[in-house]
Amino acid sequence: MPNHTVAIKLVMDALVNPEHGVIKDTSEISAVGHRVLHAGTIYSDSIVVNEDVKKVIRDCFDLGPLHNPANLMGIEAYGSSYARNTKRSCF
Repeated sequence: MPNHTVAIKLVMDALVNPEHGVIKDTSEISAVGHRVLHAGTIYSDSIVVNEDVKKVIRDCFDLGPLHNPANLMGIEAYGSSYARNTKRSCF
């Protein structure tokens, strides 16, 4: 898959697939969880994702250089297509 946005689209398409899907419409999804590697000393529990949370994840790229950038890409890829859903990060 070329990027996180394409991956999210494939997952969502599979979820609503008429033959094999498990939901009828993506509006049935009320929240999405994202497991994030590191938030320094700022966050250590589940929290609703907002711009401040994304900034902390970005600020901690050096603490988790392989994971935090990819975690943020996933959050942003999902958020751009399905902004109506609550997104939570767990640290």
